[in-house]
Amino acid sequence: MGSIDFTTEDQDTVLQDQGLTLDEQTRDIPGVKEAERKSGTEHFLDTDETVKRHRRMVIGWWNYERSKQADSRAERMKAHDYVDGKQWADDDEAELDERGQKACVYNLVKSTHDWLTGTERRTRFDYSVLPRRKDDGKSAQGKTKLLKYVNSVNKARYARSQAFKDQVISGLGWTDIGIRGDDSEEPIYLRYEDWRNVWHDSCGKQLDLDDGRYQFRSRIVDYDIAVAMFPDRKDAIKASVMQGKDLTDDQYDESSINPELDELDGQDADPFGLGINRDRVRLVACEFRVVEKVSVLRGKDIGSLNGAVYDEKNKGMRSMVDGELCSVVDSTRFIMMWMVFCGKYVLAYGRRPYNHNRFRLIPHWGYKKKRDGTPYGVPAQQMDPQDDLNKRRAKALWILSSNQMVIEDNNWKDFDDLIEEKDRPDGNLVVKKLEGIELRNQTALAREHIMLMEQDARFIESTGGVTDENRGVETNATSGRAIKARQDQGHVNTAELYDNHLLAFFLEGEVTLSLIEQYMTEEKTIRITGDQGKMDFIDFNVPAPDGETVNDVTETQCDFVIDAENYNATVRQNMFEQFGDMLSKLPAEIILHLLDLWIDMSDLPGREIAVERIRAINGQEDPDADPNDPKVQAEQQAKIDEAARQKAIEDALLQLEMDLKESEANKNDAQAEKAVAEAKAKLAEVRQLFENSRIKKAEVLDKIEARREAPKQLPAPRAS
Repeated sequence: MGSIDFTTEDQDTVLQDQGLTLDEQTRDIPGVKEAERKSGTEHFLDTDETVKRHRRMVIGWWNYERSKQADSRAERMKAHDYVDGKQWADDDEAELDERGQKACVYNLVKSTHDWLTGTERRTRFDYSVLPRRKDDGKSAQGKTKLLKYVNSVNKARYARSQAFKDQVISGLGWTDIGIRGDDSEEPIYLRYEDWRNVWHDSCGKQLDLDDGRYQFRSRIVDYDIAVAMFPDRKDAIKASVMQGKDLTDDQYDESSINPELDELDGQDADPFGLGINRDRVRLVACEFRVVEKVSVLRGKDIGSLNGAVYDEKNKGMRSMVDGELCSVVDSTRFIMMWMVFCGKYVLAYGRRPYNHNRFRLIPHWGYKKKRDGTPYGVPAQQMDPQDDLNKRRAKALWILSSNQMVIEDNNWKDFDDLIEEKDRPDGNLVVKKLEGIELRNQTALAREHIMLMEQDARFIESTGGVTDENRGVETNATSGRAIKARQDQGHVNTAELYDNHLLAFFLEGEVTLSLIEQYMTEEKTIRITGDQGKMDFIDFNVPAPDGETVNDVTETQCDFVIDAENYNATVRQNMFEQFGDMLSKLPAEIILHLLDLWIDMSDLPGREIAVERIRAINGQEDPDADPNDPKVQAEQQAKIDEAARQKAIEDALLQLEMDLKESEANKNDAQAEKAVAEAKAKLAEVRQLFENSRIKKAEVLDKIEARREAPKQLPAPRAS
């Protein structure tokens, strides 16, 4: 495809139509005309004393955090550059270019990052919702399925993987959980947020940032989109567009981290110099806490609502108070507020309505510096040896490609021609006598650089925590135990990353569950698809004829828990193998009663169905089953009835044997002979029942024993 050349005529045509003015861009946006009619009066966000006081406080925090975190954020962006292959400084690259050498990158940092993120994508956590009260077991099961549905429609697993990638590289990733304003989609959303858009309270020490005072989030949007979001603040947004140039002159400028900032004054928006710019503004949202005296809920069995601010308009809260499940008390506590501002103008302000009273953004920490609490990722310890490796590789290549020459003065007429021929691999030097010229090379020095490069590579591997065995690289570890031990070493070295990721997953679950219990109040039917593709439809908030609500999501409060250990691939695999080794040493009749537990630890497809069928054979119960579940209670009652029937058969058999012995004692009695015959017939029938049961059990045990011995049988050699 050829390049596009602008002629003078084309340029004149473009200049006649340089895009829309600011007023033309917002002419058809709903609410703008009505706001313009009221433009004669001052907006309350510009006059309210509380808003003005909070604006000064929030903007002060905003400038404080940008100044304090500037150096750390630049280092974190540098870590991303190293993973992406941008590892040479501009001046070093220019120096190599001057001597005709390309700045090659031998990226060993990326392999560590790829293994860590790939392992996270393979390792998924399972979770469940537990009831607060004994009678809420069915409701908790429904909320577990509803939570899985919310995660599914939001593609939450991919958002978490993106946040984990930032966690590994930059040291801090974010996910955002909140309520949509659009009714056409599910009300609750969970999505990834780029760390470059977020500033947290750097004075907070906890990993969940619950002790933080505020969080900032910045977004650069088109002018007309900003006006559509806040139509009554069009004039303020317009003024911010006109002042956009001042933002790039800001002492806290981060255009090197986020290139979108350059577009605020049109620096990169006009590549052809035609005077056409894209009008964009920077919106900043702040969630912050203030101390207020409010009415809160207090109760033992109300879950996450314990301590929540009481809202009289909330139906669930009113029903709990009326039902005396909790009480309303006055309390002085932190209240979550929010503010959106653009430049020096406030666009929105109010109190967050969420019951959980937490920040919407969930942090995914990598590592934290003890000195100042700033985050850093895995590449932070690898960048220096990676620089050394790249430069030594370039130096070694330069040495191997260079020849030094010692020549007597006036021994060569055309010196430039001599240099050119000397540097060519096929160069021809014609001299009168060799004593006047000496060629030298330093290949031994190149070998020393290569040796140091190998040390750099080993150091990069050791600091990253990922061993060659983890990555499947052949090493000097030959036995299975040695390889496994080194693989376990890699998992232990990186355990902190996955533990912090698990904490973030737990926080996400708590916040999402709280939003479900607060906002999913409408009647709804969801579809749950099982591992085998079976579809299950569940109804929530269904009005009943008696005025009650069936499967009411907001009626009960539950807790979010994670079953992480059983879903950790390495731990689960080790448990499965060790359990299997133990079973191989036990008698077959004992294996039958433990087989369901062993299969349940595996990753086999259809594991649940296999476990269910095995338990139907060995009669074992599901240890995780809810004892209050009607299905479980019915199965237990059936087992009790079956045991009673077996007991009756055994009692009848014992009685028949006693009658038979008594009848045989008097063989002269005709009646006794008849009784003996009947007793023998009944005894034979009962014994046959027991024999059939014993045969079936023996067949199962024989199959288990045969499968256990099968690996020990070597195949017969083929005939040559």
